[in-house]
Amino acid sequence: MKQLDRETSGRKLQFILMEIVNDLGIQKGTVLEWTLTILTAFFVIWVRMAIHYIGQYLILKVMDAPVTEVTYKWYKIKLAYSYWNMSQELAVIMCGTLSNTFLFLFLMGICYFSQKYIYCFPTKACKLIAWYGLATCLDFVFITVIDMANQDTDGDLFKLYNYYEKAENSGFIGLFLTLLVEFFLLIVNIFIFYNYIAFVHCDARISDIYMRISGLGRGYYLPEDNEISWTYLK
Repeated sequence: MKQLDRETSGRKLQFILMEIVNDLGIQKGTVLEWTLTILTAFFVIWVRMAIHYIGQYLILKVMDAPVTEVTYKWYKIKLAYSYWNMSQELAVIMCGTLSNTFLFLFLMGICYFSQKYIYCFPTKACKLIAWYGLATCLDFVFITVIDMANQDTDGDLFKLYNYYEKAENSGFIGLFLTLLVEFFLLIVNIFIFYNYIAFVHCDARISDIYMRISGLGRGYYLPEDNEISWTYLK
């Protein structure tokens, strides 16, 4: 009996994951829709990169740290600046990721309140926000891959490493702190992305699907003229 329950739960989870993948436009669709999905993904990943470095630039200006050079490339924006302590470098690393987190929360709020108060929000816009949320979760991974492919030893992964290497001749502490902070931000972004997909995306369609296939919820609409009872529905 327990094995049957586990198999049933596994099928439900697989079905829900398939629906999420379909909502992103990865599995279902025509050639044109596939092309639009790929273009959407690349556009969102590029916007995420731009927001990442804009957030870092703004926090440097807030901390009154002199930015000596800004180099624009289609895949990266390189900032050359002066720093004095560990907290400044840590703030730069965190604000790159958090700038995307805050923008995702803002877009999520627009979608939520639009659906709640004006009862509509474009499906394609929901899809775009979902892609942006996924890109936000993978922000540090994308940044690190580009930095390593570009052989940039001043990238986010190496900022604290370089600081501790100069200050204490041991960059391991800086590398550990960077990975620890980014892992925490990854958990936060995954939590926000889960709440968007489950309870906001396309008017909480995934939550509605789960309620229907699980048969556990009392959120079904039941007519007020007693055509059907909760017991009979179960």
